[in-house]
Amino acid sequence: MPATERQHNPEELARLGAEVFDRRVRPILRPEDDGKFVAIDVETGDFELDDDSTAVVRLRA
Repeated sequence: MPATERQHNPEELARLGAEVFDRRVRPILRPEDDGKFVAIDVETGDFELDDDSTAVVRLRA
């Protein structure tokens, strides 16, 4: 893990992820996105949306 990344406890990570989801992801979701996988970087607010966990791979890249 890069030195610039912070460690978060599970509760804080869930809270931060929910904030990013509500602020940045939810407003752009379409009906056809129902059931898709969302990967969120709580540090940057970046996210990826995909049919499977490929979203995590793209987010890390």
